Amino acid sequence: MSGWKVVLCAGTSKCTSHLYMYTSPQSCQAAARYWPEVFATEHAARAQPSVLDGMRMVRPVVETGYENIIQARLLLDGVTPEAMLEQWHTMLPEAMQKMELDRGEMVALFGRVRDEWMADDLQGWLGMNGIYDGVAEPVRHAQQQGEVYIVTTKQV
Repeated sequence: MSGWKVVLCAGTSKCTSHLYMYTSPQSCQAAARYWPEVFATEHAARAQPSVLDGMRMVRPVVETGYENIIQARLLLDGVTPEAMLEQWHTMLPEAMQKMELDRGEMVALFGRVRDEWMADDLQGWLGMNGIYDGVAEPVRHAQQQGEVYIVTTKQV
């Protein structure tokens, strides 16, 4: 197989890293910017640990990062993680319409908050991107064999 290259491609979302570790606080921060009157309250401060825990639970139904912002708001408003897990495919468009949210605006906000976090505290942001147990060693091994690329959907 002369001329062939072996390349390992690994996707970050749901495959290699604990995305909820950074997407949850990032989403709460974005939600607080979008709805300051809701998230700058004593209720929101008291509820933050349960909102973050709920976001960890519902991470499997998220297709695109911006959805986490809406999940943070709905969890704060009392929607249960169980309901989100069962109904997210219909709950998201209904919430977007009811709250008059623009998908493009939410995507931009989510990316902006992440980019600002990375610019202000790259080591802190990287530290929140925990790799799943058992992933690092195969990646290191693959790096010894050839090139390794991490595939991501994050905007650059």
